[in-house]
Parts: sequence; structure tokens; C-alpha cells
Amino acid sequence: MSPATRTLHLTVDGSASAPRRARRLARERLASLVSAETMNEVELIVGELVANSIDHGGVLAGETIEVGLELREGLVRIEVRDEGFEGFRPALVRPPSAGVAGHGLVIVDSLADRWGIRRHGAGTVVWAELPHDRS
Repeated sequence: MSPATRTLHLTVDGSASAPRRARRLARERLASLVSAETMNEVELIVGELVANSIDHGGVLAGETIEVGLELREGLVRIEVRDEGFEGFRPALVRPPSAGVAGHGLVIVDSLADRWGIRRHGAGTVVWAELPHDRS
């Protein structure tokens, strides 16, 4: 890890308030290090990926979701890890034709330069990278 790299770890439980809590913790830890625009994008991505852990990863209240935020020169990498039993596969990244659910990865895809999914033991890690300017 280079001296310019900073890594932050957050843990939230799998409750319905987890996305909101993860967004708040990310803001508390990163807001002074990135621009306001980048911070807004990080919050959106963190919230969507944590919500996906609950909705698609089978994470239950009391179980944990880990969020890693890595700040490098010009780049923010977000990783959300859960021990969910199924994870999810992004078959198509396009808005669903109706309803309010199903837009999470569309949002991530539109904000991130790159993103992906990897297995982690029995769980899943979804990651996203986006550029940033210093605040």
C-alpha cells in the first residue's frame, strides 16, 4: 500500500437501516478527503451495494456486512462483502420496465468507472471504482 493510499473499514448489521447507516459512516470518514460530488457518488454506491447484500445476499438482521473504502491518488474503491448464501449475478444492467426495485446496479454502473463481483469464501464481494478529486 503506497503512502497515498488510505483504507477504511466499516461494519453494519443486516437490518433495514443498514444502507442508511453505511452511507452515514462513509460520509463521516471520507467527506474531508474527497470532493462533495465524489462523496455523493460514494454514498449512492455504498447504499445500493449494502441494500443488495440484504436483498440478494440473504443477509439477515444480526449478521454483518463489511464495507471497505480505499482511497488512492485519483481513485476511490468501494467493496461490500457479505456472507450471504447466494449472492447475485448481474445478468443485465438495465432499468426494470416497471416498479421501484431493481435499479441498484444501474446506478452503480452509471457512476462507477469499473465494478464487478467476486466470490469470497461462502459470500460475495461487490466492488466499484470511481475517480475522485481532492476536496
